[in-house]
Amino acid sequence: MTASNPELVRSLEQRIANDKAAHLRGWARIHLSHLEFPDPIREEDKRIAAELSRHIDAEGCHDEKYPIAAIIDDGILQTALRQAGIAPDSLGKASLSNPPKLKLSNDTKLACLDGLHRKLAARQVRPPVERWTVELYDKGEFDARQSLRDGYSYSANYTDGEIFRHIRECQLAGDKVGEGRWKARYSPTKERDFKQLLKRPILLSALDSIRPVRGLWGGFHAGSLDILLTSRCDEEIAHYIKGIEELFNRVFDGDTSLMELTDNFTIEEIQLRAPALSSYDAEYIQSQMTSKSKRFFPKIGDPSVRAGITSRLMTTENFIPTISTLFKDLRYLQPALKMIRELIPKKVDGTLREAFSSRFPREPEDPLEIQVSERSYSTYSGSSGQFFDIAIRQLFLYAIR
Repeated sequence: MTASNPELVRSLEQRIANDKAAHLRGWARIHLSHLEFPDPIREEDKRIAAELSRHIDAEGCHDEKYPIAAIIDDGILQTALRQAGIAPDSLGKASLSNPPKLKLSNDTKLACLDGLHRKLAARQVRPPVERWTVELYDKGEFDARQSLRDGYSYSANYTDGEIFRHIRECQLAGDKVGEGRWKARYSPTKERDFKQLLKRPILLSALDSIRPVRGLWGGFHAGSLDILLTSRCDEEIAHYIKGIEELFNRVFDGDTSLMELTDNFTIEEIQLRAPALSSYDAEYIQSQMTSKSKRFFPKIGDPSVRAGITSRLMTTENFIPTISTLFKDLRYLQPALKMIRELIPKKVDGTLREAFSSRFPREPEDPLEIQVSERSYSTYSGSSGQFFDIAIRQLFLYAIR
């Protein structure tokens, strides 16, 4: 019998609690300059940081209530404890309400597992907060670190796209524990649709191809998965997504580390723009990509890299597609799809393309005369497969009319 969603959450939270207890070294107040976030669970959001800073201004810091979890090397910890005159075994016994201050060498950085926006907010208040309570963990096994990183709060408002990316990362890495933890964040309805998506390899493979472009996934809504699933246009959707993948692969010159630094705001602003054809779009994107502005892709700081990205964006002649535009375009096609599906017996499985292909002549036909404008026609010759593609397009155009 499969555990219900609440039962799974309780089970995973217990696992996380056990992992935390096994690897916890104690608490200490550490200067914010030592805290870095090499692999943040969420992208930087200025609105979240601003809201947290307002809370700090109004209510005080209370960092002991919201410690930042970090991994610390044992040698670094022992050195800091000796300099502070603290016994090695006493740190874990210190009160969380009054943790000791630890001084680290200037070049020491601690990899934090959460708390990016707490650090950003602390720097925004006046006067700035210089130290924060840090929950220190040793360099434990992968599962323990993932539990700390992923499971700090099941009430966190992760987007559907973030959850999907992490589920797929866990699945592809064979991490069953992490997969179950992330799936538990979906509602039963969304989890049901996600399971259906797993049975559609064409769609799943296409979505995996754009998984590295982090900023795209703000437009992914699990509640709209039914549009992908019920359309039965898997090949056409995959072709659309391939266009997204090819565009961003070109713009970032195939560098997945740069794709990971993309953000939702920039993607929303550049989508549906065609800078190679529109001077307005070109000027707007260039103004936001300048070294002075950096409003677009703010996490990418290298001026030469930014110049290359800008240059490649400027050559984009078609509308810039995204996951968000994909869902919008599919909604536009829904009335036509509804009529087209009526042409196929309900018992026929597979995609629309598969269903129609079985009824299409395999042998090449005589040249076709195709209407290309209101009053002009063009003669077209090709293979049976090419004629089939034309027939599918004409069918959709007819249904839309």
